[in-house]
Formats: sequence, structure tokens, C-alpha cells
Amino acid sequence: MQNYIVEIKQIGTNNFVYSDCNSITFLNQGTNDILIDQVIQLSFGQSFVIEGNEREICRHRFYVAFIDTGGTNGAAIIRKSYIQ
Repeated sequence: MQNYIVEIKQIGTNNFVYSDCNSITFLNQGTNDILIDQVIQLSFGQSFVIEGNEREICRHRFYVAFIDTGGTNGAAIIRKSYIQ
């Protein structure tokens, strides 16, 4: 059995997000859309999930940008990471 932790981080500005985890979820909580790595666009309430198989680790630097349409910025980043 492998132990893990879950980390939840909130961001409100354009930012790099490092995964270094088994699973990562991006959840748009603001009214402005977010754009992940200039490819994946999420509107309010939408999420994007990357899940690895058991003991896999994703090592990627994602760029999260907010598309300013006069609304609010807000995104939750949820990471599942194994602990030794």
C-alpha cells in the first residue's frame, strides 16, 4: 500500500503550476475563463483532471492564464502526491 497526501492550492493570477504528482485537477472557480498551457480552456465550474496509474508521477510545468473579461479570477489546483 502506498501512502499519499492531497494538496489544495488556490491561485488568482497567471502562474506556473508544477505537477510532480500522481494526479492533478484544475478547477475554475472564477467568472473569467482560464487557459492551461495555451490549449485547454475552462469556464466557471469546469475542471480538467490528469490521473496517473499506480506509482506514476507526472512531472510537468503547466502555465495557467486567466482570460480577463471583467470578471473574477479564481482556480483551485488539487494534487495527489505519494509520500515516502
